[in-house]
Amino acid sequence: MPRSDVAIVVNPIAGRGKARALAEQLKVELSALGIRSDLLWTAGRGHALALVRGEVSKGAGCIAVCGGDGTVNEVVNALAWSDVPLAILPGGRCNDLARALRIPCSPRYVANSIAKMQTLRIDLGRIGERAFATVATLGFDAEVSRIVSEEGMQIHGTPAYVVAALRLLAKYNFPHVRIEADFWGFSGRILLAATANTPAYGGGMMIAPMANLMDGLLHMCLIKAAPKATILLLFPAVFFGWHRFHSAVSNHPITSVKVDSPQPLWLYADGERIGATPTTIAVMPAALRVIV
Repeated sequence: MPRSDVAIVVNPIAGRGKARALAEQLKVELSALGIRSDLLWTAGRGHALALVRGEVSKGAGCIAVCGGDGTVNEVVNALAWSDVPLAILPGGRCNDLARALRIPCSPRYVANSIAKMQTLRIDLGRIGERAFATVATLGFDAEVSRIVSEEGMQIHGTPAYVVAALRLLAKYNFPHVRIEADFWGFSGRILLAATANTPAYGGGMMIAPMANLMDGLLHMCLIKAAPKATILLLFPAVFFGWHRFHSAVSNHPITSVKVDSPQPLWLYADGERIGATPTTIAVMPAALRVIV
């Protein structure tokens, strides 16, 4: 890699401080390879987006991000449709995009990848004006994401999602939605509608095993309302992708989908609240350049 600057955007509280240590080690590893880098610490929601836009305007050769999926989402939004490559050092709770790209939690690995500058272009999804990299959730899984991200759970990663889901299921009321996709539609009550760019979310739940970061499509997994005992049995199947064989579940490759509901429903994507119904979700083919 030429000696162009690398800006390392870090959420210092991600992973309960783990991201800070990883980012500092990445800087050391880059220096050993003769690559100059700067550590940029985020100070709250929206700061990573502003930092990256500033670095891009100054001509940064590469942006590295070390934090959780929410921090990655902000950086992705700043880099969408640009030629500035993104390197990811996973340092958060679930690290869903890094997992999909098979990027290990290793500063040395990421530094060497930056030096080699081997990149590929991946798809993104879009809700309104906001891009997302992994899965957009609506319904039950959106409410689970809200609980995990906003209620200060003491556990992390996939166990946090499991506990939140079990707590929520007993009191959950199935919302009514209207869905209009390319050649398909639905109107009725659902458990959830997950629109996936990656196969998994929540640290490894295989909600859409057919999803692919480079196929120019999103994949919607729709789970219709069903007896809660049935849903409880379906829940462990999601970790292996086996839920898709149940009669209450359907899977739909799409390029765009309109979603509406009698009452506004929040959508979460990359673990962050990103919009509400009514809305349109669409694919952004080959919108992000990433280092692998």
